[in-house]
Amino acid sequence: MNNESIANLLNRGTLQEVSAHLSNDTWEPWKLSVTEVADKLAVDPSVGLDQREAQLRLKLFGENQPPDRKRRLKWHQFVLHVVTDPVIFLLIAVCVLYLLWYNGMGALPVVLVVVLTLGTELSIQWKGNLTVDTFTAEIPENVLVVREGHERIVVSRKLVPGDIVIVSHGQRVPADGILINSQHLRLDESIFTGGYHEVQKYTSNEPYEANGNLVSSGYLYFGSSVVQGKGVLIVTATGKHTRLANVKSSTIYEDKKTPLQALTRNVTLCLALLALLVSSVLPVVGLLNGIDWHDALLTGMGMAFVLIPSKLPSLVNAILIVSAHRLSQRRLLLRRLDATEALGSVSAIVTDKTGTLTCNELKVASAIVLTRPDRQSPESFQINCRRIPVTSSKDIAQYLLPLTITWTLSMDQFASDMLFQMVQEGHGAGPAHSSPLPLARGIDKDVFDSAIFDFFSSAEIPVEVQRYLIQSALLVFSKFPVPISEEPFDVVNRVSFRTRGSTRNRTSGSRITVVRGAPESILDLCNRIWVSGYERECSEFDENHPPQIDPDMLNDVEVLTGYITSKLTESINDVARKGSRIFGYAYSTSAHTEGEELPRDFIFVGAYVFTDPIRKEVPHAVSECQGAGIKVVMATGDYPGTALAIASKVGINQVASTEQAPVLLGRHLDEMSSGALLGEAIERTDVFARVTPAHKLRIVQALQSQGHVVAFIGDGIKDATALYAADVGITIGGAAATADMASDHASLVVLGNHFDAVVYCLREGRHMFDNMNKVVTFYLACKLGLASLFTLAIILRASFPLNLVQIILLEMFVNLGSAITFVVERAEIDIMRIPPTLVNQRGVRKGHLGSAIGRQIVFYAALLLLSTGSSYFYGAMYSAQEESAATMLFVSYLINHITLGLAIRSRRTPIRKQGLFSNGNFLMWFALVVSCILAYIFLPTLRATLDLTTLNQCEWLMILTGALCLLIVSEVCKELCWHYAKREKERRDDHRSSERAPLLI
Repeated sequence: MNNESIANLLNRGTLQEVSAHLSNDTWEPWKLSVTEVADKLAVDPSVGLDQREAQLRLKLFGENQPPDRKRRLKWHQFVLHVVTDPVIFLLIAVCVLYLLWYNGMGALPVVLVVVLTLGTELSIQWKGNLTVDTFTAEIPENVLVVREGHERIVVSRKLVPGDIVIVSHGQRVPADGILINSQHLRLDESIFTGGYHEVQKYTSNEPYEANGNLVSSGYLYFGSSVVQGKGVLIVTATGKHTRLANVKSSTIYEDKKTPLQALTRNVTLCLALLALLVSSVLPVVGLLNGIDWHDALLTGMGMAFVLIPSKLPSLVNAILIVSAHRLSQRRLLLRRLDATEALGSVSAIVTDKTGTLTCNELKVASAIVLTRPDRQSPESFQINCRRIPVTSSKDIAQYLLPLTITWTLSMDQFASDMLFQMVQEGHGAGPAHSSPLPLARGIDKDVFDSAIFDFFSSAEIPVEVQRYLIQSALLVFSKFPVPISEEPFDVVNRVSFRTRGSTRNRTSGSRITVVRGAPESILDLCNRIWVSGYERECSEFDENHPPQIDPDMLNDVEVLTGYITSKLTESINDVARKGSRIFGYAYSTSAHTEGEELPRDFIFVGAYVFTDPIRKEVPHAVSECQGAGIKVVMATGDYPGTALAIASKVGINQVASTEQAPVLLGRHLDEMSSGALLGEAIERTDVFARVTPAHKLRIVQALQSQGHVVAFIGDGIKDATALYAADVGITIGGAAATADMASDHASLVVLGNHFDAVVYCLREGRHMFDNMNKVVTFYLACKLGLASLFTLAIILRASFPLNLVQIILLEMFVNLGSAITFVVERAEIDIMRIPPTLVNQRGVRKGHLGSAIGRQIVFYAALLLLSTGSSYFYGAMYSAQEESAATMLFVSYLINHITLGLAIRSRRTPIRKQGLFSNGNFLMWFALVVSCILAYIFLPTLRATLDLTTLNQCEWLMILTGALCLLIVSEVCKELCWHYAKREKERRDDHRSSERAPLLI
């Protein structure tokens, strides 16, 4: 790139030239220092772009979206793709041979039927050519940018080169950029390397290329994920100019087949070979029985067209697409097509608690502190857990001030600056002031800080109390203004800490380290405890008289004895049994080196107690899942008592037994090295507490090893591995509540904020599997029935029962009915009252296809053979005309195949309950068949063209009786199964209610 900066180019209006520079390989910002990049992009990192310039650059560079990676077929490519299908090609070959061997008028019926069939196929496949991408969309990602000196939240696709972007853990890097500031920043760049590749990123004043790394240590690429820390970057490339766009444009991806699609294709190939064998034998048998070889060959080719189940893969794909479409209409974004078929087989759900079963809307309810009312009596300790708000000003010093001070010291620099600015501007923490931490509702989601800020910003406590607490805390904070080091939340130890100092010199001055997190982990680090010993009035403090901290108060520290620890633990357990979350605080003034193990000399201050309401729809949703035979498991990092309380409220772990463990902790899972032992324990337990992301992954894998199809529900960055490993990974809340990494690894994203959407997903998955079963049964039963009838006719009568035109016409009706009827059939009413249909990773579980679907195919093919065969052989034996047998077979098959479709519309539910007129597409199909029959009756020319004759009353009665018998037999079987299933359900419900016991905590 030449020395002209982008600012100069913009000022001269050479917008096309700027675009050429950025798309040119010579634009290599990693070879420049941060200052040089900022100059080239004409941006002040502390101020950012203004809105007008951002809009101008957006018009120049376009939206920040990489090009589509899927290859789309144009209409002429689509037509070529359809007509070159082997089976369609066979049909065209039949048409050509007919034209060569017969005169024009004799071949006209065949040509017309072939053209009609081709038109039908093109129409069906064109509608079914929609891929799953049509019904999915990229989740709109919000990013935090600095524009005009203020932090704003914008949609990532509106980013432009020169934007200043702030990224934090759990986010996806929204554009290529150079790092200008970072804190413990680590990125996963596996999108470029193939395998998991985590790298540390840091800032430098020198060009980053000097490090010699393939992926520069200070350059961030669009698509990589932040796994730890925070960073600020200058955007250097967006959209089609990014490295990710170059990677995607170099490879065009084809749609990957799902396990069910792959299995269906394999089954189709096997059946096609069998069909070719049968269609080859039939002409030979016909020739041996004196049939003309032209007719024998053409009829054999026509039978090959009928018997080869070439439409089976497209029918299954159409059902998958319709299911994806239904999900998209409910704002459920499908990211992996195979998740649709796995949804119908889910037998176990592993769900996180926070943000999934609960609303993740924390509110400060109380606080746990140690007080000593009688300062002269060391034995007068009391563990206090009082509800907030505290209306008595006398409780301030002994109750809230210690926690307020340590909380302030634990905040990051941005939050503390906001709080300090709020007090300086005279707002205090007044009741009219909204939450002073914008990030709490934006990108950096520290829900605990947000809840405490909301508490101090609320009108529930007097203004003078709020002002005194905040001013006193900031007074202590001002003694340690310099951030020294910090460690993010450790999912294993369940704590985080931040060290602050009085000077920027790390080797001199005083320091204070504040640690916060799980109360039991905090207590393990403490050997002393802060004890509040006396009361003070807050009315003496006002704006003109700033608060003074009594030195004796800061020295109210006692040894943390075993007795006090046990009392604290008892108090924590009592609070947890109510379903509350507890967050402890402690501090230490001793030196601590970053990266070393924390010393055990901290002073325990206390703990905030938070309430987190349960989503109102969760109990009913959990009950519905359990009624469907699905095991519901909760795995959370929260306190065991809190986990059990929430589980009890939502209905998990309600059935107790002598061998059932109420809760398993993460450390218990660590002790189970044997996979069989772990699987057995997980089968007996529904609640897991104090688990890490690695534990959640083990729980998912253990359930899968026990034969379960597992759905995992989570929304955090640490849930990504479990979301990806599960058969179905589900996140709830979309971009507003879900980490980008979680959405990337999930197979289904619920954009709404409702847990009952999961139940709808499971219902839709079962609905899809039911419809797939129906369409396969109908499609193959029709082919098997017709093939059996042809075989019997050749063996018993030494003739073909139908000619080529009749065969192709009947096949067209079968294909049409399969394509439009069962893909939109509504779910049966007992869809969520039956055990799940198990499907493994390779599709249908071994033996399931041959046993369940296979039995149905044989059953319905036999009914079709009996109903049509009886009419055919009746016509052959008792009719005076030779064509009567073929006519009776043609009309009988036409009526019976739609009667069969009516019977197969429901697998377990009688048609009276499913609804005779509930499927509009079936009614259209029925009307088309009736129209064809009426045309046959009233149009002699059509009868002559199809080589059909008229039928008398007895023949019509025979045909209709066969169709009625087919429907009656099918419905009687379903009625018996329906009543048996109803009795079984009542028996299971009675058994479950007799075993139900209250959960003991």
